Amino acid sequence: MFINKHLSAFLGGFKMKLNKYVTAVLVGVIMMAAVVAFTTKIRNDYEKQFSVVEEQYTEGGTVEFEEENSNKPVFDSATGKFFLPLREIIEEMGGKVEWDSEKSAVVVSLKGTEVAIKENDNKASINGYSIYLDDAPRNINGCLYVSSDFIANNFGAIVEWDEANKLLTIKTEINASPIINVNRFEYKDSKMEYFVEVPVITGLNDKKYEENLNNSFVTKTMDDIKIFARQSGLDTEAESIYYWNEQVEVKTKDSKIISFISKGVKEEPGGINATIMKPVTINLNTQSTMKLGDFFKNDKYKEYVLDEINHMWVSNPEKYPVSISEDIETIIQDNFYVDENDMVIFIKNKDGVTYSEFRIPFYDVRKYMKSEMQYLAKNTDDINHKS
Repeated sequence: MFINKHLSAFLGGFKMKLNKYVTAVLVGVIMMAAVVAFTTKIRNDYEKQFSVVEEQYTEGGTVEFEEENSNKPVFDSATGKFFLPLREIIEEMGGKVEWDSEKSAVVVSLKGTEVAIKENDNKASINGYSIYLDDAPRNINGCLYVSSDFIANNFGAIVEWDEANKLLTIKTEINASPIINVNRFEYKDSKMEYFVEVPVITGLNDKKYEENLNNSFVTKTMDDIKIFARQSGLDTEAESIYYWNEQVEVKTKDSKIISFISKGVKEEPGGINATIMKPVTINLNTQSTMKLGDFFKNDKYKEYVLDEINHMWVSNPEKYPVSISEDIETIIQDNFYVDENDMVIFIKNKDGVTYSEFRIPFYDVRKYMKSEMQYLAKNTDDINHKS
């Protein structure tokens, strides 16, 4: 999720050259002993670099290392990701890797986060919440390896690839923001199929709010699954199956807010397709779920926002086939997410099952915004011009 874009360029260049893996050799460790107070915890800024200097070719799924080259990062061309020796990385970062016999799992502890994983199993848990890993931990030469995504997604690390110097850098931030993972519910039979991701948030200061939020995600999803199953079971004449796909997209994640949305579609026999839009934006300072009005000093922003929506709708009714109702002011308070420097408001279309999205830059309403939210009001035209 947080792999630097420069890593992708490296991966693309090497896929044509490798059958399975490329090895990476450790060249040094840089530890900066910066101690920072953060909600009663001590955070260490940590950086570790690997230099890719040797390529190794294999036809099978296992790499045989010489003893002096064991437990080094491995590039897996099948997934396009680096896999890292778990114990070496975590212990160098100041954490612990232990075997929990009761859970029959490896427990990784670092910076107040505890992740329980099992070899060759995508199911895991973080601080007691169930999550799904895109890449299962794997055993290579007797050492447990995890993907670079695992380190980035669960411990607030940044993984970067320096193409010019062939350096893979793993760095944790001092003031790491909360972590967003997903759990996954999947099922398929002759009547229905669903693939649903549920957001899992950890690292919030208010643990009760965190618990209630995560429980609400699961409860709502399980209720929706029951309704979906009941609906498909009652339709005895359907020639095709009921289909539901929903995935979590993180739109903004910084030191002040996180904003994400569960997007997807439900398809019913007969060609009825309904769009799913379930946004959540969290104020990390107040530890609370935000409404659109929470970004602004007063209600004066509403006139501008509603005029913009009306202008886009009237100018391009084919792109925005919405149904503007009298309660539009209430609807926009919840039907939005933050995408970097824009607010994105979605309104239900005339068909009653799909939505149109209206993108409005915060820069255009900056004079109405609260001072602590002004950082979102960047002039993107200037940014694009400078870049």
